[in-house]
Amino acid sequence: MALRSLRIIVPVEQKDAVLRLLEESGVTEKIHHYLTEGLWTLEVIVQAEQSEKVMDILEKRFGKSEGFRMILTSLEATVPRLETEPPGPETTRTGEPEPEKPPMRICREELYADIKDFSEPSWHFMVMVMLSALVAGIGLLRSNPAIVIGAMVIAPLLGPSVGMAFGTAVGDMALLRRAATTSLAGVLLTVACAFVWGVLSTVDPAIPEIASRTFVGVGDIVLALASGCAAVLSLSKGAASALVGVMIAVALLPPLVAFGLLAGSGHWQPALGAVLVFAANFVCVNLAGVLTFMYQGIQPLSWWEKASARRAVRRAICIWLGMLGLLLGIILLSAK
Repeated sequence: MALRSLRIIVPVEQKDAVLRLLEESGVTEKIHHYLTEGLWTLEVIVQAEQSEKVMDILEKRFGKSEGFRMILTSLEATVPRLETEPPGPETTRTGEPEPEKPPMRICREELYADIKDFSEPSWHFMVMVMLSALVAGIGLLRSNPAIVIGAMVIAPLLGPSVGMAFGTAVGDMALLRRAATTSLAGVLLTVACAFVWGVLSTVDPAIPEIASRTFVGVGDIVLALASGCAAVLSLSKGAASALVGVMIAVALLPPLVAFGLLAGSGHWQPALGAVLVFAANFVCVNLAGVLTFMYQGIQPLSWWEKASARRAVRRAICIWLGMLGLLLGIILLSAK
């Protein structure tokens, strides 16, 4: 796992308490410290998976202190190298709890900053949605998988999809609403672009790349669940968003564009199949995202926020499972 540089700013009288808590947390790599205007600043090096535990401990202890702040930045390398002790044999006696293992992911605050940035609706988001819809439309009409894959690469659908799942996991309703609004705007704009194209051109529902997006099978459900899970796991390890965004776009973009093209050209029966594919995939992506964040132990810091987040997660899982069951029922009825 990568390294992080953590800068801690506290009132000078709390210097010894900070050093003691860091020592108890196993943080030994201290770079420098200095005093300025009654505040004491210390910079330490921590492993990425260790940063959440350290930051939570310090925030609980000093969060209400005047001037307190923590600044976490990515650290490419350090010389001499940071030496880490390999895990040794179990030394705990019977009846004693084993030490809690750190999560194998980047910290909650780092995830929040990343997800918040690309969950925001913006002109850049709208332009990229339109471009990806146009490229996907060309790929579908030409039945060219390579062009469709290119559209998935530039589609900015990762942010709002993961933002909804993360907002649910941490009980942040503002982030959830913002991500849902961005997602809705992207869906409507994609459909509008594809619909206009369908009106202005001749669309053949038998084109293989379009026909394959007009019915839902077990493989489509598994694909969407895997896409949501893989996207969250990749982001949690700090992977590039452009790469993991393809995992989301592969489940959402092609059926959405196929729906717009077919509806615009008046082929309403296959268009209904395409919108059912999109709806099932959208539900599965969000369900998998919420479950994966829950499995990774993503939760707020304070106990009352944790209780609220747990309720939000339970409600979200019930809603997504209910919607998935309803969609599967509609799909089975339409197949008959």
